[in-house]
Amino acid sequence: MVLDEQVVGSVRLKHTDEHGLLEMGIWLTRSARGRGVGRAAMDATLRQAATLGATQVQADTTVANAGALALLRRLGFTLVLAEDGQAVRALLMIGPKTSGDQCR
Repeated sequence: MVLDEQVVGSVRLKHTDEHGLLEMGIWLTRSARGRGVGRAAMDATLRQAATLGATQVQADTTVANAGALALLRRLGFTLVLAEDGQAVRALLMIGPKTSGDQCR
């Protein structure tokens, strides 16, 4: 991701052992947070996941990552707290690419 001609982060999609499930990860510099960059990148990545035929996308974070949790909730992910009370798994059901921009 580039903002003001500076690299400010990256997003990835990774295949998993489960058919139709892709894992998503995102990293942003502190200066880019809260500026809509993460949302835009995740929206584009979710559209790509749908184009690739994914039916679900998962992301993992921690209870301490309030920004990530808020963004995942806004995007419609279901959040599940792990037994350790710290790890959070987020899961989003998606559909095939449609004529609109939404993949949910």
